[in-house]
Amino acid sequence: MGRDTQPGRLGELFLRVGKLLRAAEAQRFAPYGLTPAQGRVLGVLADSTEQLCMGELAIVLGVVPRAITPQIDVLEQAGLVQRRTDPHNRRSILLDLTTEGNAVREQLRNERVLAVEEIFAQLTPTQRHTLLELLERVTRPRDARATRPARTATHQRGLT
Repeated sequence: MGRDTQPGRLGELFLRVGKLLRAAEAQRFAPYGLTPAQGRVLGVLADSTEQLCMGELAIVLGVVPRAITPQIDVLEQAGLVQRRTDPHNRRSILLDLTTEGNAVREQLRNERVLAVEEIFAQLTPTQRHTLLELLERVTRPRDARATRPARTATHQRGLT
């Protein structure tokens, strides 16, 4: 394989692995009545060190805010998430995981681990460790952008 084709091949293989993981998660999350995207919402809410509003959740997930509303609607109807008005900004809606939401999130985390184990079962433990180190190195600069956005003075006054 020529040096010129390696980046293209690498990108294609990453897309294929992502597709395999999404398909495995979809299959494993289906008994819970949830999609991988809804599982990711639960995970972000559970892992956040601060309470998120819908707009902040959209930023962390890298989606437009209007894409969050239908996901939250489903999760709220399932009793996994609650919305409440931000006491500091009545126009902002904060999101809380319910007790059941936390429990389901843990089950989904376990299902994700099983899906990942299936996909990477062909690799030796040493190969998996090496792959993990390489992926952490590649994604490290992006992690800083995936954190909760700082509240600006404008946001705190309710002007955004």
